Amino acid sequence: MTTAALSIRDLQKTYDNGFQALKGISFEVQPGDFFALPGIAILCVCFALSSAALGLYMVPLQAAAQRRAPPERRARILAAGNMLNALAAMAGSLSVLFVTNTGLSPNNALLFVAALQAAIALYMGWRWRRVPQGLHDDKAA
Repeated sequence: MTTAALSIRDLQKTYDNGFQALKGISFEVQPGDFFALPGIAILCVCFALSSAALGLYMVPLQAAAQRRAPPERRARILAAGNMLNALAAMAGSLSVLFVTNTGLSPNNALLFVAALQAAIALYMGWRWRRVPQGLHDDKAA
């Protein structure tokens, strides 16, 4: 008899508002059976696609920041951008803690996050209109 790598028995989760997200979930995962869990393969594909999409977004953004930044301030601007990325990752992680410790149902929590994203998108659109267009190094060429 092999020992299960993961064993879950009668897992339940009920939110403060009475919404029951999980009710009596039980399963065991044998060593090497990670992808046999329901939905894990789809989740892994979604994570891989999300990472690829982020790479397609971040690499051109970093290249544009390098080209647009004046040479004497370029290192500071890129360092500030990296710090903001790290702070945003930390805020995202802390938001999971916030959402799970509130009485919000999962649907309302996702709507709350979507509203925050919409507010950020509006702010970024407003900021984009105020940033000078063109590349700074085009003037030197």
